Amino acid sequence: MGVKVVGQYWALGAFDGRLIYEAPDDERRRVMSLSSEEHVIYSTRLSKKLFVKPFVLSVIVLVVAFLSRSIAAEYAHYLFWTFIAVSVLFLVSPFTKYFLSHFVLTNQRVVIRHGFLTRTSYEMILEKIESITVNQSLSDRLIWGSGTLVITGTGGTKEEFPNVGGAVTFQEHLNEVLHSA
Repeated sequence: MGVKVVGQYWALGAFDGRLIYEAPDDERRRVMSLSSEEHVIYSTRLSKKLFVKPFVLSVIVLVVAFLSRSIAAEYAHYLFWTFIAVSVLFLVSPFTKYFLSHFVLTNQRVVIRHGFLTRTSYEMILEKIESITVNQSLSDRLIWGSGTLVITGTGGTKEEFPNVGGAVTFQEHLNEVLHSA
């Protein structure tokens, strides 16, 4: 499987043991957090449309940065590097959102984790899911293949997850699992 166990620690108390391992990629890391009877059916991330606005803003700031080099002033050099830093900062947020979001469907549950500074984790056992809905705009459907995933649990609790890449495919796989059981 390509996972290396680095340490194994046992203790008395609220947590009996801890297994520390190194995995070469997210897929193998996720598999290690599953129970022995559980396997991943489908996995996706946030939509790549997350990058459009920051990318456009970054390009505009880069153009301004290179135009600032033509200014014959003593502070032009500092202005140029400030614009470069701002351009990079515009791209940090979408990259962290994209790479730290996981929408995973297993044969037993739905696991959704996203966020960096404020991490949100959502897990629902498949038996507790009443319905799943995907809301898409025209651009979501035609260009990005993304949408807002709405999972309704027993008791009517609704959880909405916007900008999910491959939302319709996620819905199809979930419906397949729910109706095969």
